[in-house]
Amino acid sequence: MQFESSPYIFSLLICFFIAGLVADYVWQRRAFASGAMPLALLALACGEWSFGYALEIASPDLPTKIFWAKIQYIGISAIPLLWVLFASAFSAPGTRITRGTVILLSIIPLITLLLAFTNELHDLIWSHVHIPAGNTFSALEFTHGLWFWAYVAYSYVLLGVGTIFILHSFNRRKGLFRRQDIILLIAVFIPWVGNILYVLELSPIPHLDITPFAFTSSVALFALAIITLKLGNLAPVARDLVVEKMPDGMIVLDTQGNIVDINPALQKALGISAVQAIGQKSKDLFRAWPHLVERYEHTLEAQDEIGLGEGELQTWLELRMSPLVDSRNRLLARVVTVRDITEKRQTEEALRRSEERYRNIYENVADVIYETDNQGHLTSVSPSVQRRSGYLPEELLGRSVTDFFVYPEQYAALDAQMLENGSVNDFEALLRRKDGSTTWTSITSHIIFDANGQGVATEGALRDITERKQAEERIKQMNAELERRVLERTSQLQESNAFLTTLIETSIALNESLDLNAILDRILLQAHKLVPARALNIMFVEGEYARIVRRIGYQGLEKIEQSLLDFRFPMSWPTFHQMSMTRKSLYVADTAKETRWQDVKGAEWVRSCISIPLVIGDETIGFLHASHSEPYFFEEKHIIRLESLAHHASVAIQNARLLDELKKGLEKEQAMRSQLVQADKLAALGKMVSVIAHEINNPIQTVKNTFYLLEDQIIPGSPAVDYLKMASTEANRISDLVSQLRGTYAAGSQAREHVNLLAFLTEIHDLVSPQLKINQVEWCQKDDLQPYVAWAVRNNLKQVFLNLCLNAIEAMEGDKQGKLTVNLHTSLDGRRVGIDFHNTGPPIPDEALPLIFDPFFTTKKNGTGLGLSISYEIIRQHQGEILVESTPGKGVTFTVWLPLVPDMKGEEVP
Repeated sequence: MQFESSPYIFSLLICFFIAGLVADYVWQRRAFASGAMPLALLALACGEWSFGYALEIASPDLPTKIFWAKIQYIGISAIPLLWVLFASAFSAPGTRITRGTVILLSIIPLITLLLAFTNELHDLIWSHVHIPAGNTFSALEFTHGLWFWAYVAYSYVLLGVGTIFILHSFNRRKGLFRRQDIILLIAVFIPWVGNILYVLELSPIPHLDITPFAFTSSVALFALAIITLKLGNLAPVARDLVVEKMPDGMIVLDTQGNIVDINPALQKALGISAVQAIGQKSKDLFRAWPHLVERYEHTLEAQDEIGLGEGELQTWLELRMSPLVDSRNRLLARVVTVRDITEKRQTEEALRRSEERYRNIYENVADVIYETDNQGHLTSVSPSVQRRSGYLPEELLGRSVTDFFVYPEQYAALDAQMLENGSVNDFEALLRRKDGSTTWTSITSHIIFDANGQGVATEGALRDITERKQAEERIKQMNAELERRVLERTSQLQESNAFLTTLIETSIALNESLDLNAILDRILLQAHKLVPARALNIMFVEGEYARIVRRIGYQGLEKIEQSLLDFRFPMSWPTFHQMSMTRKSLYVADTAKETRWQDVKGAEWVRSCISIPLVIGDETIGFLHASHSEPYFFEEKHIIRLESLAHHASVAIQNARLLDELKKGLEKEQAMRSQLVQADKLAALGKMVSVIAHEINNPIQTVKNTFYLLEDQIIPGSPAVDYLKMASTEANRISDLVSQLRGTYAAGSQAREHVNLLAFLTEIHDLVSPQLKINQVEWCQKDDLQPYVAWAVRNNLKQVFLNLCLNAIEAMEGDKQGKLTVNLHTSLDGRRVGIDFHNTGPPIPDEALPLIFDPFFTTKKNGTGLGLSISYEIIRQHQGEILVESTPGKGVTFTVWLPLVPDMKGEEVP
C-alpha cells in the first residue's frame, strides 16, 4: 500500500511526538504533581488524534481514510472528559470527582466511540463522507449526523466546566501563581477557537480540521509551563494547602524588592489586605522598622531572632529568608517567613527563674535531695543530709548508695523497680546513719536519660519516716487485736446465722421438687454446709439391711467409696439396731474406743461419726451419716444441726418415694395398655393376612396346574420352554410367599432350628447383591464377627432381614454413595444377640418414629405399611424385639434382638 505525502502529515506527526514527550514527562512526576495523571492521559489522547489524522491524510483510498477517521475518535471522545478531570484536580487540590460521576460522564464518549465504529449501520456520526476534488491534500469532507452535533454540545459543556475551574483558580491565586493559570487559560482557549472554526467551516485551510493542531498547541503550552514554571512540580496545592493555611507569616519579594505575594497569617499580623500589600516596595510596608529594612534589604539568606518593643509587651520573632531560583539557578524571588517565638522566649526565661528557685529549695529543704551516676555513686547531696544522717555532704560524694542500706534485698527491689519503670515513688527502706543507728526512709527517685535514651544518672529525694513507721506499728498491733476480737464474735454470729439460713433454705429446697434423686442431692448439699465432714451419705433400709443410696465427699477415697456402695449393712449390728429401735441419734467420738463399732473393710479411715435416723411415723426408713478421719472431730452443735435437717429430710424423702411409686405404677399400666393395643393391631393384621393368603392360594394353585399341563403342549427346543419355566418359578415363589403369610401368625406352625447368624448374613448379602449394585450401595461388615447362634424359624427370619435390608437400600436410593453396615453383638447380660442394620440415608421424622411398626403406616409412595409390622410380629413370636435409632447426619439403625443359644459354637450349625 502506498501513502500520499503532505506537509500537514509531518506537522501532525510532530504534534504526536510532542504530546508523547509531555505525557512521559508529566507521568514521571505523577507522585507529587496535582492532576498529573489526567494531564498525561490528555496529552496521549491529543497525540492519538494527531497520529490518526496524519494517517487519514496519508491514506490513498476512501475506505482506509474512513478507518483512520474512526481511530481518531478514541482520542476525540476522551479529550473533553480528561480535560475536566485535569482542571478539577489542578484547581481544587485535595478534592476528587467521584468514581460514579466519572462513570456517568463516560457514557456519552463510549456511545460516541461505538457509533463511530458502526457508522455504516446508522449514519449518526457522518451521513455522507467523500474526498473533495481540487484540494492541495487528500482529506475527507463530512456531512455530520445527528449524534455528532449532540457530542459537540456535550464536549463544549465539559470544556466550559473545565474553563470555569481554571477561572475559579485564577481568582484565588496571587503573585507568581497567576502565571500558571494564565498559561492554562491560553492553552484551553486555543482548542475552543480551533474547534469552533472547524465546526462552522471557517478553517483557514479548507477541509482541514485544525482542532488536533489546537490541542497539540495546548499540550505544548502545558509543556512550556512544566519546563519554565514547574507546573508539574509546583502545583497549586502549594499555595492553597500550604501557604494559605500555614500559621507562620510569609511574604515573597521579587528581585527589585517588590511584594509579589503575602499569606493570610502575615496579613492579619500587619493589619493589611493582600490587595494593599502586593505591588508595594518592602521598605514602604516595613517603614516602621527602618533598621530591619536596612539590615535585610540586600540579604538573600538569613535566620535571626528579632525583639520588638520592650517590657511585658515585647514580642520576639524568628525571621528566615531564602532565595527562590529557577532551573537555571537564576534568582526569581526571596521568600521571607516570620514566626512568633515570644512564648518560647518567655518559657526559657521562666525556666531560668525556676532553676534559681530549685537551687534555693535544694539548699534549704528539710528532705535530702541527691543525685547519682549510672553506677550508683553519689554525685550531689543537699546540705540537709547532715541533720538526717550525721554525714557532711562532701563525705558522701563518690560513695555507693548500697553502703547505707541495712537490708541489701531492699536495695535490690529498689533497683529492679527503677529498671522496670524508670522511677519509684515512696519506696520505704531502712538506712544506716553515721553513728550506726537506723532510720526508716521514704525514697522517691527517677532515672535521667540522655538524647539517645540511655540512663546516665538518677536523682531523688529522701524523707525520714521513722516516727510514722513507729506509729503505724503501734496502730497495726491495736488493729490486729481489735480484728481478732471482731472476727471471733463475727464468726459466732455468722455461724448461728448460717445455721438458721441453711435450715430455711433446706425447707424451701426440699419442697421445690418431688424427684427423689434431686431431694437426696439437696439434703447432702445442705448437710455439708452445716457439718464440715469428710464424707456424708444417706442410707435406705431395705428389709434386714441398709444400703448407701447417695454420698458426697470421699475425696481421695474413690476405691473405698465403690466398695461401700456395694456393701449391705446388716440391721442387726448394734449401732443400727439401737437407732432403729430408739429412733435416736448416735455419736461415736472415737471408733477405736467404741466397743459397739463394727469394722467394714475399706472404711478403717473413719475415726469419728454421727448417724441420724430418718423416721416417718414409727418407721425408720434410713439414716443420715457423717464421717471424719479425725477422732473427736464432731461437736454437740453438729449433732443438733443434722437432727434438725433430718426431720425435714424424712418428710421430703417419703413424699418423693410415694410419688415415685405412683409414677412407676402409671408407667407400668401405660406399657400394658400399649402392648394390648399393639397385640390387637397385630391380631387384626394376622386375620386379614390369613384371609388374603387363603384367597390368593386357590387361584395360584390353578395357575401352577395350568403351567404343568402346558409343558406337554410346547415343542421341545422352542423359546417358549424357557418362558414357561420362568413363569412357573415365579408362580412357585408366590405360592411360597402366600404360605409364609399364612404361617406367620400361626403360632408353632413352623419348626424352629439353630441359625448361625454370621453365615445367615452372608446368605442375605447374596440375595440383595443385585439391589446393592443397582443402587450403588456398599455392604459393610467386619471380618472379626462372632458366629452367634439363635433359635428361630429360618424362612421367617430371612423375611425380616430381607425387609430391613431392602428398606435401607431404598432409603439410600438417591445417595449413590450409601453404606449398609451390618454388625453382631451381645447384650450386657450375655443372654441376647443383637443384629444391627445401619444405613446412611435420611433420618426418620420424629413424628413418624413411634408409628413405623403400626400396620398400614408408611412414609413411602407405594408402600403398604405391612413390611415392618409383619417383621415386628415375627420377631415378637421369637421372644425378641426390634429397636430403631434415627440420628440426623448419621443415618438410621434397626437392631433386631433375639435370644442367644448358650454354649453353642457357630461352626457346628449349618
